[in-house]
Amino acid sequence: MKKNIGSVILDSTKISSDNKFSFSGKKVEQGLLFIELQAHKGRYAAIFMGADDVSVVIPIDSIERANVKGSATDELFKKLVEKVESIELSSSKELQDKYMEAVNQNDTLLAMEVEKKMMEKYKEMESQISEISVSFIKENPDSPVSAFILKTLRGISNSELKEYYGILSDDVKKTSFAQEVRDRIEESESQEDEKNADNKDEDHTKNSDSKEDNHENHEDHDGHNHDK
Repeated sequence: MKKNIGSVILDSTKISSDNKFSFSGKKVEQGLLFIELQAHKGRYAAIFMGADDVSVVIPIDSIERANVKGSATDELFKKLVEKVESIELSSSKELQDKYMEAVNQNDTLLAMEVEKKMMEKYKEMESQISEISVSFIKENPDSPVSAFILKTLRGISNSELKEYYGILSDDVKKTSFAQEVRDRIEESESQEDEKNADNKDEDHTKNSDSKEDNHENHEDHDGHNHDK
């Protein structure tokens, strides 16, 4: 069991002769975990763990389609994934087929035209996914899935990020996902403070230069009057 693909192993167990396995002991933090079978390296069953005890049935020939029972958190996560995947499929399949057809026919102009439409469709898809994600966070502030979604959300301002982070429950804010969001907010605020400080220094320098120029002009004016 791993917290991230390619990360260190959190726990391990053996599969019995009747193809059963179990993990026991101290529960790991709520969040997205990955189960990998020794005989199928590089393929994972993704499970979003909550505070519940769960049972997992993993098809040997299709590890990615693990059936998880007993985890309301995983069920919630899977429903969200299905929504996102349905948008991705409906948004890209038809245009991808047209693009490949144009490429196969060496129709460069048509390929460029379809590619442009694909980019427009992609932006539209990203907007839809963002709306679904934000709605999910607002409707499920007590779920660690919301912290995970917020961590992966891009294309929003820091003020929006702070707003959505503030919606999360105190328990969810303790998760590593929420910590990453908090770090992102603090880093953005720090960069903004540095930028404001640089702008103030620049304004101060400009004002100082302006005062010196005015002083020199005044001296020149007095000098001309004296000569007369």
